[in-house]
Amino acid sequence: MQSQCVCHFGGDKEFLAKLECYKEPYMHKVFIADGAKWIWNWVEGCYPEAVQVLDFPHLRFYILV
Repeated sequence: MQSQCVCHFGGDKEFLAKLECYKEPYMHKVFIADGAKWIWNWVEGCYPEAVQVLDFPHLRFYILV
């Protein structure tokens, strides 16, 4: 089994361009993100079968608020 990780600090257009070459060959997709609405909407729209996970630091923040 092989995994690929893509990280990015900045705008969504640059991130999506960076992600483009990695996303298609994998049958099972898991997206770990910070809870930004645009990310969840994009994943749901493009990969409704993907698993979406809120990253731990943001999970902790939302639980403690």
